[in-house]
Amino acid sequence: MTNSDGPLPPNLTENQHFVAQKIQSLNASPSRNGEISHIHSYSRVGENAIARASRNGMPIRHNLALKDLYTFDLTGQMRRNFEALFHRYESDVPKLTVSLIEKIRAGRLDLQREILAILSAKFLDFARNPYTIRKCLDTFPPLANHHPTDRESYNTYRRIWDGHNPRQARICELLSVTEEEYRRWLVTLFMLLYPHVGMTETFLDQVISGLINNKDNYTSAHVFVFDQPMVLLSDRSFNEVSSSPHLALEFHASAEMFITFSSAHLDAMGFPKDRLELFKVTRTPQLEVPIVKNNYELLERYNQRSVTQCFKHVYGAGSAFPGVIITGD
Repeated sequence: MTNSDGPLPPNLTENQHFVAQKIQSLNASPSRNGEISHIHSYSRVGENAIARASRNGMPIRHNLALKDLYTFDLTGQMRRNFEALFHRYESDVPKLTVSLIEKIRAGRLDLQREILAILSAKFLDFARNPYTIRKCLDTFPPLANHHPTDRESYNTYRRIWDGHNPRQARICELLSVTEEEYRRWLVTLFMLLYPHVGMTETFLDQVISGLINNKDNYTSAHVFVFDQPMVLLSDRSFNEVSSSPHLALEFHASAEMFITFSSAHLDAMGFPKDRLELFKVTRTPQLEVPIVKNNYELLERYNQRSVTQCFKHVYGAGSAFPGVIITGD
């Protein structure tokens, strides 16, 4: 990497994952030789019903990926994309997920490091999922209208708007978005994830820390852990809990765990006014992390939402998924 390349060096990566291969492997079963290279894929075929999409599983190296999805400029074989920015968030998540499960099963409570890293990666997946481009644009509407002020970052910003991707028209057709929406989405990802000059945190990190450290909010990450691999992974990578009046998102963490992140304004939680004002003054804002083990009723709802809200496919390592029927087996 040269100085002029900054945090976004050109690379040869053509097949670009919107759910990292290592994270997919947390929901995959080892093959007979012990290698984790395939993930079992299911198509949505009805309400709470799925059918096996591939008898032998999908190769992870090609799954949940599109060619040049994040390429904003192409010169020869060298691509400008966000691979380096993604790596910052996702590289340690597999080992931290395993660490989180081990700590929970050992009864340990020092979970903040793992939870925060996993949540950051899940919010990244929320923003970069190609099947929810318009939702990302609606969630972070001002970002694409702003630009960096230092010359190097501004030059990259302009390149994202104006660069050459020969697959762009095909990508937009597949995703049912306009080329303007597609480029605006890429700019939004850049503004969210790029380490801008003069900032100690990226905008994405600021969003997460702002939710957690706001004294007027109650923010939690409920961690649901199970003894068997029964948790589905959606191709959209998250579920919305529409029954909640507050921000509430569900994230797959592994075949045996999912996380529900929620943030609610204290004024909307029904506390008596005198207690509420005292609570606001005396509390220290933090991320609450309740642990729930083997709650199959909530797992049923999670799996059903995963099927209902997926684009086309869900993935799972188990032989059965509570709340969902597998047809045709």
